[in-house]
Amino acid sequence: SRANLIGADLSGANLSGAILAGAKLNKADLTGAKLTRADLSRSNFSQVNMINADLSRAILCETDLHGANLYGVNFRRAILNEADLIGANLTRADMAGADLIGASLMRADLTEAILSAADLNEASLLGANISNLNIDGAALQGVIMPDGASYEEFQRSMQY
Repeated sequence: SRANLIGADLSGANLSGAILAGAKLNKADLTGAKLTRADLSRSNFSQVNMINADLSRAILCETDLHGANLYGVNFRRAILNEADLIGANLTRADMAGADLIGASLMRADLTEAILSAADLNEASLLGANISNLNIDGAALQGVIMPDGASYEEFQRSMQY
């Protein structure tokens, strides 16, 4: 689509199923917007405000979400492979069953986020806040933990 919606006010909009691959939505307001099953691959959502938006089953492969406010966002079963979530606020986000393979979550705030049954293989959580993070049943092979250790090293250190 390559749409240019930089800084647009789309709060509360229903964009379910929209094809916005490659779109520019940085600094847009999508508070409470519905983007279920939308294709947002390779789009720019940097510094966007998406508080309590619904992106369940959305496709966000290689999407730029750095510095985005994603507080309480529903990412259930969304595909965020190779997504840039550096410095994003994901507090209380529901990412259960989401694919985040190779995603960059460096310095992201994941306080009370739900990542149960999510695929985080090869993702980076370097410097992230993971207070009260729910990762029950998540795939974590090769994940870089907040302190820089691999998940496997982190697990071994917890056994002692």
